[in-house]
Amino acid sequence: MAVWLAHTGYGLPFAVYLLRNYIGGLPREVFESAAIDGAGPATAFFRLALPMSVPAIASLVIFQFLWVWNDLLVALVYIGPVPANHPLSILLANLTTSFEGTGSS
Repeated sequence: MAVWLAHTGYGLPFAVYLLRNYIGGLPREVFESAAIDGAGPATAFFRLALPMSVPAIASLVIFQFLWVWNDLLVALVYIGPVPANHPLSILLANLTTSFEGTGSS
């Protein structure tokens, strides 16, 4: 739980910055046309802003996934030395060490 909260706290400012600037750059004429046609703010957001923001959302998902995947140090600091709770990359790295061989004695 601590790792999830830490990654949320680290990634949230970038998400707000990226999505706010992208949505702020969408053309106002589209939203004005929707308002003239009778669309409310929620309808304009879900039917216009959200579909037009798919590239920004996709890039945010990719960036966040890569940062979380590569952030081994934060995971080790917050989880601690308990081997059962280590991330997959540590468990895989511990399977092969310089002392373990391929089965030859």
